[in-house]
Amino acid sequence: MNLTEQEFLERDLNRRMLARARQKKFYQKHRPRILLMRKAARIAYRQTLVAIQPQVYQRRPRVVIQNQFIPSDDIILTQDKIIELLKNQGRKGNSVSTYISSIKRYFDNTQLTSLNEAALNPQQIVDDVEASLYRGRPFADNTKKLTYQSIVYAFT
Repeated sequence: MNLTEQEFLERDLNRRMLARARQKKFYQKHRPRILLMRKAARIAYRQTLVAIQPQVYQRRPRVVIQNQFIPSDDIILTQDKIIELLKNQGRKGNSVSTYISSIKRYFDNTQLTSLNEAALNPQQIVDDVEASLYRGRPFADNTKKLTYQSIVYAFT
């Protein structure tokens, strides 16, 4: 029996579709066991990597360096002053507008008059950002990150 190329491709496609359906059914039936086996394999693989090169594959603890920012009395970082400095800095694109909106959001949520007040207590900045709400919900992680970046950028 001679098969044409088209018939051969159709049979191959049919065989693949049946195999996929069989694999999907098996996975759905045994999903918890499969996930545990995969997790165990990942852990064993990670341990093997750590045994081979521990300095490369071990997770390093995060180190946070806190520098105390001491604001000068001659520069008061109000919302308007920060926005003016950002606009006059010469940056182009969306980064300036993003920083501006983030600074506005921070000032609106905290009711501060200047960042000089917040700079005296850095932990208060963290607490303010973590407690901030937007439309009744806490900030998303990326929004928090951007707010911190904007504040640090304003200080620099």
